[in-house]
Amino acid sequence: MNEPADIPDESARSEFLDTLAKGLAALRLFGSDMKSLSIQETADRLALSRSAARRILVTLERLGYMRLEDRRYRLTAQALEFGYSYVASLSLPEIARSSMQALSAKLEEPVALAILDNGDAVYVERVQPQQPFRIDFSVGSRLPAYAFSIGQVLLAGLSDEELDGYFRTTELRPVTPLTVTDEKALRSIIADIRRDGYRLGVSDVIYGVGGIAVPLHNRARQTVAVMAVPIFHGRNQDEMVAEYLPAMLDTAAKISSFIVRSTDG
Repeated sequence: MNEPADIPDESARSEFLDTLAKGLAALRLFGSDMKSLSIQETADRLALSRSAARRILVTLERLGYMRLEDRRYRLTAQALEFGYSYVASLSLPEIARSSMQALSAKLEEPVALAILDNGDAVYVERVQPQQPFRIDFSVGSRLPAYAFSIGQVLLAGLSDEELDGYFRTTELRPVTPLTVTDEKALRSIIADIRRDGYRLGVSDVIYGVGGIAVPLHNRARQTVAVMAVPIFHGRNQDEMVAEYLPAMLDTAAKISSFIVRSTDG
């Protein structure tokens, strides 16, 4: 059982609500591997008297967080509100971080997250595994969105009107000798991204280094961010897409579901 945090001094102890702590301990108990418990089982696991355990469970039932079936208590869907409230309080990097870490560990590659800001793709999170070769795009770095795969996926998430406005106000200058600066060619790339759901770019910013980028969506299916994994010169691009893309899309779907929860209610 998870114990309440230590109370540091007498003044803090005087404001500590023991009953509330026990009620939260009960919710944590049922939220672990306990699918259902009787009053006595709850009392035993929380080291409470049977009468105290009963009062806690009856209170949670009347509030809608528990239901009683065959003398056993179970959590209701309403208890998920606590999790949704937590997710809603998180920033985008916090929402995405654990999923990005899992993806990075699976692929043994860096994973980056970027948003669109004033025509630039801005890195807001990066997970870097331990490996000899490191890509130094730190959080806060920004690059012209048109110039590389992450930004191009962000642009693909704009409406046609927003995209027209972007091209009207953006000077398309080369970042590297391979930067695509022709508006018609860029619009073709964006159309392909909208069709395929991802972008593979090579030598956009660093020669010999490219990336696979996929969008993250909110409930309205608007692109709110893009997640990317780099690929390196000498690797077969088709093989890397086949190996990396399914895991990236699964992770993007998971993060997108958290984003939806964070904006609900």
